[in-house]
Amino acid sequence: MKRYLWLMSVCVFVIGCSSQGSQEAVTPKTAAQEPVMAGEKDLVDRALGYIAQKDIKMAVVSLREAIIQNSGNARAYYVLGEILMQAGQIDGAAANLERTVELDPNNGRAHFLLGGCLELLGKKDDAIQALGRSIEIFKANNDEAGIARSLIALRKLTSEDVKEEDVMVTK
Repeated sequence: MKRYLWLMSVCVFVIGCSSQGSQEAVTPKTAAQEPVMAGEKDLVDRALGYIAQKDIKMAVVSLREAIIQNSGNARAYYVLGEILMQAGQIDGAAANLERTVELDPNNGRAHFLLGGCLELLGKKDDAIQALGRSIEIFKANNDEAGIARSLIALRKLTSEDVKEEDVMVTK
């Protein structure tokens, strides 16, 4: 039941991010990311199209192709992590989201989703740290919705009343 509730909250989060208008809203880019070649961007965009058409299998193929072209493509890892998480493949999702945060450490959504995966994998301390980091990033970007979602997830995980100012993350 806990797994189901977490996956439902992730779906709401992903849908909320996707409805903001642009794909950049779903996967923000930072200067820390390696440049993405045109073919890789096309492959990730194609994967997003497949997702919209509910053709998940082709989306995964397209994303894996983008990763083969450039193993530093944080956006491809992020989208693949989202897909795998929604499919219930938590180990694979966590691996892709961990790679995302290595490549793009300022991606608050990736830290948020990684926290959820880690919680489902029974890694509570790591989940708390990932959620705390997501709050820091969302704060820096004045993303009130992101802060709220991360705080809710953190409260559920710790069963405590956690306030923004209480969240301290070690790097």
